Amino acid sequence: MILCGILLLSLALRSPYLFQESVWNDETVYMWIGSRISQNFAFLLTPYPAFHSYGYLFDIVIAFFSALLKDPFVASRIAVLFFSLLGIAVVFFALERSLGIEAAITGALLLAFNPVYSFISCRSLLDVPLAAVTALLGFSFLLNSPPITGAIIALLPFTKVAGIVPASIGYLFLIEDALRAWREGKGVKKYVKGLAVASIGLLLFFTLNYVFFGSPFRPGGARIGPGSIFTGSRFYYVENAGIVYGSFIILLLALIGGYFSLENKPFFRIFSVFLIYFLFFSLFVGEMVPRYILPTVPLAIMLAMFGGIKLIEKAGGNRKIVLLLLLLLPLELNTSLGLLNAKKYTYTGFQELGEKVAELDKIYNFSTVYAQSMRQIRAFSGIEYKSNGGKISPLPKKLEELANKTNILLQLDIWEYTAPEWAYPLTQEKLNRILALNFSVVHVVYREYPSQQGVQKVPVGMLLDK
Repeated sequence: MILCGILLLSLALRSPYLFQESVWNDETVYMWIGSRISQNFAFLLTPYPAFHSYGYLFDIVIAFFSALLKDPFVASRIAVLFFSLLGIAVVFFALERSLGIEAAITGALLLAFNPVYSFISCRSLLDVPLAAVTALLGFSFLLNSPPITGAIIALLPFTKVAGIVPASIGYLFLIEDALRAWREGKGVKKYVKGLAVASIGLLLFFTLNYVFFGSPFRPGGARIGPGSIFTGSRFYYVENAGIVYGSFIILLLALIGGYFSLENKPFFRIFSVFLIYFLFFSLFVGEMVPRYILPTVPLAIMLAMFGGIKLIEKAGGNRKIVLLLLLLLPLELNTSLGLLNAKKYTYTGFQELGEKVAELDKIYNFSTVYAQSMRQIRAFSGIEYKSNGGKISPLPKKLEELANKTNILLQLDIWEYTAPEWAYPLTQEKLNRILALNFSVVHVVYREYPSQQGVQKVPVGMLLDK
């Protein structure tokens, strides 16, 4: 009953934002793949899931909900909500089993209201699913069940390519346990089972890499080296601990828990995964984005509860004192709502644009649809890229390339900053240049956006035909 209450509170925080029409570029990739899998399961065997960060698990869950609801957008948001609630439940059960109900309540609520976790739980991305499965890995250490650990290791790389990091660490721990059991001559069978399951998953992952990318190690799987877009210092995640972990106190207690874990094997393994993942993304991955480090958040909360209770016990106090950490919830909630509200006005209008593209194409049967935001338009129009036998193409680098083309549709918006200079940022002067090539505006999308005069309706996207 307590867990149900926590999950309902989590749902109450997320529900006003879960189906907001703000849709990021990457979200629509998983919407599209999930939708295609729901129509034909064989699509899962194409290179698409591997090329898009190995989101097999998330894609399949989206496909399941797409088949039920017939709406890929709603299906993808429900899918990420499922993983969000799963992660909270896993932290609750892990802490209840290892540290007691007080730690379970505190840890689950801290994760439920964590700013980055709650914010990304309203985006159809792979980060929350990976966080949930990584939390399951931590729970499996506490359960001391090698077959379960092996199954989760096998699943991690197919949740997101970055899952190979915790999977590799867990695999080394399985090898260590198997060797110890073999030397001691007892109970080696269960470790062999765990290693066998994990090995099958990892072998499949590396085999797919070789088939699709020509190497066992997926090139470009992580942005190793200097960041090209979202750059920051190597201390970025420490400096932003208030957003990533909800409070610097949580990160500090997690490190204290890591210290105490030197005498507790399951928590030491949780700390090892947390620390290596944290250091890997801090030191080697150039793009500094809070959601990239999200899989460490459930682990950090587990460690923080462990560290907090150890400190309480050493001071001769009652474990219930750990509930005082719930005083951090108002701070977390305030930061979470700030993030959720700040971004709800961005990347809007794509559903209307995509549906209008599909409607116009049925009437005029365009030869090409030139789209500034290709992924969003594909997802909401149902029209495939021209390179894959459809009609959607990227904007040409120079506007003049469209001068002699006819029977085409042009989609523009104010969001996609990677567009050519002639299209972004769109000004009246640039629009006049486009219209001079005999284009006509056939549809304009208006959405609310904050301005100095308050929230006002502004044009966020348009369609022009020729």
